[in-house]
Amino acid sequence: DREYLPIVLDALWVGSHGAKVLAIQALASDRNALAVAPMIDSAIADPSLAPQVVEALGAMRYQQARFYLETIMMEGPPSLRPVAASSLAQIGGSALTPLKNALKAPSRDARLLAVRALLPAATEYDLGALYEYIEKHGDDDPELTQALKVSATAIEKAIAASDASLAADSPKD
Repeated sequence: DREYLPIVLDALWVGSHGAKVLAIQALASDRNALAVAPMIDSAIADPSLAPQVVEALGAMRYQQARFYLETIMMEGPPSLRPVAASSLAQIGGSALTPLKNALKAPSRDARLLAVRALLPAATEYDLGALYEYIEKHGDDDPELTQALKVSATAIEKAIAASDASLAADSPKD
């Protein structure tokens, strides 16, 4: 039962900073989609709450947080950018699009931030973006580029194994 939700949401706007942080923690553990927009609004109204909100949004894994997190990743305080990138990766799905877009950013720092966040979350759907990054910006960080190549190869092997398994299981005429 979520009768307490309005009270916790109200705590984002009234009371001490500590009370607001506790409200964010409670909302993050509850993982209620209705809390996403009020949490973002509270971080915009009180930027001192942004670190807790950015981290909580990743843990909550709702796509609605994508645009706020992308803004923080690209334009927010430098200390929050990696947290926002990590939260986007935790959310996954369409929230990976800002990370893939940032792989093409003019800023080396933005590209590195995106590729570090995307690497552990990458799937077969991200291979094109990873290969394009390696081709165009592989010299950003040679060690990271090597890790990307290893990850891409592992993803390709998993795809091949899955395809072989499906072929073996398909009916033969």
